[in-house]
Amino acid sequence: MANQVANAEDGSGLEDSLRKAARAGAAIALAIGVAIVAGWLLRLDWLKTLGVGQRPAKFNAAIGLVLLNASLLLQMTRGRLARFAAPALAATAALLGAVTLVEYLSGVDLRIDQALIRDPVFALPEGAPGRMAANVALLLLLLGLGLLWLPTRRVGLSQVLAMGGLLMALVAIMGYLHGPESYFALAFHTALSIHMACALAVTSSAMLLARSEAGWVAPFSRRNAGGALLRRLVPAATLAPVGFDLVGYLEGELGVAEQTYLALDGLLTIVALGVIAILSARMVERGEKALRASEARYRQLFENLQAAELRVRQLNESLAQRAGELTVANKELEAFSYSVSHDLRAPLRSIDGFSQALLEDQGDRLDAQGREHLGRVRKASQRMAHLIDDLLNLSRLSRAPMVRSQVDLSALARELIEDLRHQFPDRRVEVHVEPGVVAEGDVRLLRVVLENLLGNAFKFTAHRDPGEIWFGQVASASGRQFFVRDNGAGFNMAYVGKLFAPFQRLHKVEEFSGTGIGLATVQRIVQRHGGRAWAEGIEGKGATFWFTVGTPEGGQ
Repeated sequence: MANQVANAEDGSGLEDSLRKAARAGAAIALAIGVAIVAGWLLRLDWLKTLGVGQRPAKFNAAIGLVLLNASLLLQMTRGRLARFAAPALAATAALLGAVTLVEYLSGVDLRIDQALIRDPVFALPEGAPGRMAANVALLLLLLGLGLLWLPTRRVGLSQVLAMGGLLMALVAIMGYLHGPESYFALAFHTALSIHMACALAVTSSAMLLARSEAGWVAPFSRRNAGGALLRRLVPAATLAPVGFDLVGYLEGELGVAEQTYLALDGLLTIVALGVIAILSARMVERGEKALRASEARYRQLFENLQAAELRVRQLNESLAQRAGELTVANKELEAFSYSVSHDLRAPLRSIDGFSQALLEDQGDRLDAQGREHLGRVRKASQRMAHLIDDLLNLSRLSRAPMVRSQVDLSALARELIEDLRHQFPDRRVEVHVEPGVVAEGDVRLLRVVLENLLGNAFKFTAHRDPGEIWFGQVASASGRQFFVRDNGAGFNMAYVGKLFAPFQRLHKVEEFSGTGIGLATVQRIVQRHGGRAWAEGIEGKGATFWFTVGTPEGGQ
């Protein structure tokens, strides 16, 4: 993922560099056009020709060059003005070229050639005064249409027109360097000046680079071996012949000997091919390094994957072993439960039964202290029996399968309250059950939860008249929270951590009966439902027991 992000950033950086080059090219061509226009307005012949040759660029041609490059620069700014001004400038340049071509083809003078400024000197027999060359008009038409399509989905067609314009401009430049007038002078005895040809070549190149990420030019901007090769070979293939021809042109202008020209030509060939070879070799070397680094990364990734698979296999084997051990432990626990149920209950029943028989048959022979001792023996054996029953119930509840369904806790609470009222008919307790409290869980296990909590509430309000008990729910960010609140004995919050531990009691047995297993049972059931249980209390003022019901064991 990091490599993909890095490649994307590199590709974006390359496109930005190409767009900067396009802006620079358009700005240069725009400056050339402005200079030529200034030469006509100020009547400075050296600005019309820019000191290159004797053939000045026409005023209309310079205006078209300015319009094209201003439109291109506006398009690359992508501002609000560009949405309207850029197409208008491009369309004006295309219209100027089209009207000039109509003049050439029809032979009709539409009087646009000198509409803005007159051509004071018309020494060259090229046609109508002030009229731009026919190939310049064709270039304005092609590039203007190309600029109109450049920001659209037809960018490929725009690039085709730009490549056609670049080819025409390069042909004119080669004509000036080689000498054949037919390269830069088309029909009707008109000619394209060399500085205008160079400016239009730069404009065409800027159009191609402006949308390098799309269309036919997209491979040129790609961050791969093919794109790198194109970025090296295309400029070399374009500029090398021009450089060779420039040497030949200098030979004719400066009177260089033919042998010297041939030597320079050969030297330039060697240098150009050497530079291309060196750049290509460096590109291949970087590609090989990247390939080796990628192979090393994938090899390391494969080794890490193998190590992870081995670790997962070991964990699965360990998990299977632990599962086997857990199965054995559960079987041992079941055997222990059976032993407790049968082997421990029988002696306790004997102790209780014989103590009762002794009291009934020989009670008149015992003094008061003896009868009290036997009563304590019976209570202790009965309490032990209750404790064994609670432990067995806790064990069964921890292992019993769960059946998830919608449970009406309000109805369940009312049912349990009625049972408690029958157990304690002399108690005066006011119970408030919130209607419509529903939870999703195992109805049998949730009944045990409410049975313990409501039973505790009844038990610990024994010294209140009347006792008050509330059952309801509150909404929270994590879900619904259910509660059982009472105004009973309460507890000291310093010992709240002991409440849900087995056999932990905060009150003496003489005050309130119990085995200390009930709240541990509540916590285990709530945990099996994916929830949690907690309590709040004030000693002497009551307590509130909370619980939530989340995703049960094995649930989604």
